[in-house]
Amino acid sequence: MQKLNVISTTAPIGATSLHELKMELERAMRARPGDAALRADYAACLRRLSAGQTGLGFALFPEYPAPIYFRCGTADLENMTSILMDRCYEVELSCAPNRILDLGAYAGYAAIYLTKWFPDAEIICVEPMSDNFRLLLLNTLPYQQITCRQAAAWRHPAVLSARTRHGGDAMVQLIAEPAPFGERIVAYSIKQLLRDADWPHVDLIKCDIVGAEAYIFADPTADWLNTLDALLIETYDDLVPGAGAYVAACFESRLFRHAQFGRKQIYERMPPLTAKGVSQPAPLWVFSPGPGLAAVMVQDVAPVPWVFFIYAGTCCQLHPNPPGDTPPACAYVVLELAGHTRLSGAIWHAGEQSAPVCFNLEIQTTAGEVRARRSHCLFDGQTRDITVEFPPLQGPHRIVLQTEMAPGQPANANAWARWLNLRLH
Repeated sequence: MQKLNVISTTAPIGATSLHELKMELERAMRARPGDAALRADYAACLRRLSAGQTGLGFALFPEYPAPIYFRCGTADLENMTSILMDRCYEVELSCAPNRILDLGAYAGYAAIYLTKWFPDAEIICVEPMSDNFRLLLLNTLPYQQITCRQAAAWRHPAVLSARTRHGGDAMVQLIAEPAPFGERIVAYSIKQLLRDADWPHVDLIKCDIVGAEAYIFADPTADWLNTLDALLIETYDDLVPGAGAYVAACFESRLFRHAQFGRKQIYERMPPLTAKGVSQPAPLWVFSPGPGLAAVMVQDVAPVPWVFFIYAGTCCQLHPNPPGDTPPACAYVVLELAGHTRLSGAIWHAGEQSAPVCFNLEIQTTAGEVRARRSHCLFDGQTRDITVEFPPLQGPHRIVLQTEMAPGQPANANAWARWLNLRLH
């Protein structure tokens, strides 16, 4: 195995050399993502960079599709490495949650980690501090399942201010008083946050709010607790004495299992309300709107911009070729299926004063064996929902899209054929 020439992280190193080392370590981690020693060197390199400068830095991890940002000279890096590298939130739940509320989302590191843990869950991040919220938006922008709200969580609607900071922006203790100067913070109850999100319930709450848990969990009869499956929380009895006892009083031992790991605790309803008898595969977009790169192959497509393009993240136009001996215009992607049994979406003949267009969809093995097929011809202006069902499929499969002019029809430059929001379930 080729040995990486790692510069000692205790030796004096110029900023340029540190950045070069960072890029070398990132390349090595892509090649050997499971190498723990490499990751330790990378964390040490990031600490040197963060300690020696100010401004915005970023980390690249092979398991995450986008850069993850931190502010040098702050508590960001410690928080990020604790969550993403040391996996301080790694706990096992008996049922994957569908809705997650992240209270005290900070810069988004926990929410990003939860997207790997629960890829099919919706996540709402709640963070009160403006500087943290800006970084939260930047870090979570690539993840469509995450939405963010600048607010604080409290027992009731209130106006808060920052009381003290313990170690910088990561631990801001709030108090229920308007700020005489500085930032005015609006707070909402959990019930109001869920109502604003149009969520009838929340399955998992991750909570790290520096003592404010004593106020949120002060009422063990709150109705939203009756729909909660799990709470993953860090309590701060050293800042607010009795905070942990307030939380524990909300979760009866006969209904919830309780475990503690470090300062973090998990309360999980047994059995969970969201439990399902059969594990469902995570939905897959044919054209992924998320971060990262995904290959799309095209065949027999004219090399002009309006013939094939992806738009709105999950839709594409695939203009048909002229009739005759020309093969159909074709685009396909290869996806890793995990028991998926259905493809849904829509087709649209978006042209005006155009001849009919035939849309052909196939699901194939990588060897070309057809597992499912569906064909429709549409007149101009028509749309049609499509659903294709098939036995559970495992492993890599091609999703093949073809368009062609209907038999006996002339070529037509206005035959705009579009595939809309194709998704596997």
